[in-house]
Amino acid sequence: MVEVSSSEPAGASGSADRGDGWFDDVYRRHWDGMVRLAFAMVDDRAVAEDLAQDAFARVYRARDRVRDPLPYLRSALYNGCRNHLRELGRRRRRDARGSAIDAAGTGGAAAVGDHVMDVVRRLPTRQRCLVVLRYYEGLTDTEVAAATGLPLGTVKSTLHRTLAALREELS
Repeated sequence: MVEVSSSEPAGASGSADRGDGWFDDVYRRHWDGMVRLAFAMVDDRAVAEDLAQDAFARVYRARDRVRDPLPYLRSALYNGCRNHLRELGRRRRRDARGSAIDAAGTGGAAAVGDHVMDVVRRLPTRQRCLVVLRYYEGLTDTEVAAATGLPLGTVKSTLHRTLAALREELS
């Protein structure tokens, strides 16, 4: 077990304190944010909730090994969203429908914001996820790299190229 200093926030101590109360606290504090993050990536509220639930289940199962649940949650959620979007793409190619992702739940946003989100939704999965994590969720490049498991240089270069393509598309 890893030694933990007493200066850590409540709920961040070692596995001996990681009972259901610890998980309940993590769940209450992070549920809404994780669902919003997943929704920004997959654009379907029900799927976003399912993916968030899966990420929380992973944290619960790994609670004895996880010091800080938020980066673990983000990483699990990113991987779940990425896998979901890959499968969705496979299904769409197989069915040859090419239908767009349902935009339910975005009503009320400005027309410019809608146009930007439409362009972001058309990005390849990796690029879309990186843009959402960096600019929608507000993570630093380092946090995005940790959440996705990608090298920092890859995150930076991919975001740079993606933003250039977005600027071109939106101009």
